[in-house]
Amino acid sequence: PEYLGKEGNRLLKLIEEPPAQTIFLLVAEHLDSILDTVLSRCQTVKLSSLNDSDVVKGLVQYGFEKQRSLEVARLANGNLTEAISLAKNIENDNAALFLEWMRKCYKGNSIELVQWVERFSNIGREAQKFFIRYALHFMREYLFLSMTNEVEKMRLSKQEKETAVNFRKIIGFHQLEQIVKLLDDLGYHIERNANPKVLFLDASLRMNKLLKT
Repeated sequence: PEYLGKEGNRLLKLIEEPPAQTIFLLVAEHLDSILDTVLSRCQTVKLSSLNDSDVVKGLVQYGFEKQRSLEVARLANGNLTEAISLAKNIENDNAALFLEWMRKCYKGNSIELVQWVERFSNIGREAQKFFIRYALHFMREYLFLSMTNEVEKMRLSKQEKETAVNFRKIIGFHQLEQIVKLLDDLGYHIERNANPKVLFLDASLRMNKLLKT
């Protein structure tokens, strides 16, 4: 209904006085974009996102392994359709891959970074996009940890939480902001088919400078 524009006025009488035994369900994501005249004739029911446990149950019912379902649920932000798409495409252990990359970036050995980028560039563009998505998710949770110090409430696995706690020794708020921007830029350029070798080698060198600041 938010895409109807002024044409939505044509439905006013039908919505206000529907035929017998008839219910109209108008499903929208942006309430602010619906005409007030349409909205005023509707009963609004707001549906929140699913929690992680519900997404996991849904994925398991679709036949995915529980461990993979747990990993995917944290990335899907309560969207089961998105979770199913992620579960079908994620083949790599992004947590381990991200930690390996961060270690190599911190160490700054150019030969090791080039070798890592060579391997990473061969995993495919979709897998690279999921990797960036995971990295941004991890950094969101790391920000939560930095602000609250509540490790148990982080939406990460036990091993990932330990990694986040260790990161506190080297990553502060100023660096975090720049790291998130770097990851955002990576995602933007991957979507536009940039050369992954050039892209990730440049990002690795920039990450090294950020981590050493």
